Amino acid sequence: MLRSFGRLNFIKRTMSLKVDHDATSRKFVLSGVPDAYLEYNVLPDNNLDLLHTFVSPEHRGKGYAAIIVKGAFDYARENGLKVVPTCTYISTYLKKCPAESDLLRANL
Repeated sequence: MLRSFGRLNFIKRTMSLKVDHDATSRKFVLSGVPDAYLEYNVLPDNNLDLLHTFVSPEHRGKGYAAIIVKGAFDYARENGLKVVPTCTYISTYLKKCPAESDLLRANL
């Protein structure tokens, strides 16, 4: 029987990560991971413009960007906001999580 302990450790590690909303700097940040964030602007008519996702080079490839974007989409859903996907990573995320597409602003 094959076991993937590396994958299990990754799942445990990412489950303990939390996305924090920093309204003052207009960012969603990944707690415990320096330089991992998603910048946004609030637009009229309850629209959340997701501008730029950044994960520092030493933390890339670990799924952190997806965790942050998921946190931003959760925030939008909880607050009745529609998402404007200015950040190019959002389209990558939506290919993997198409159920979140219902939050996109209608006239995109």
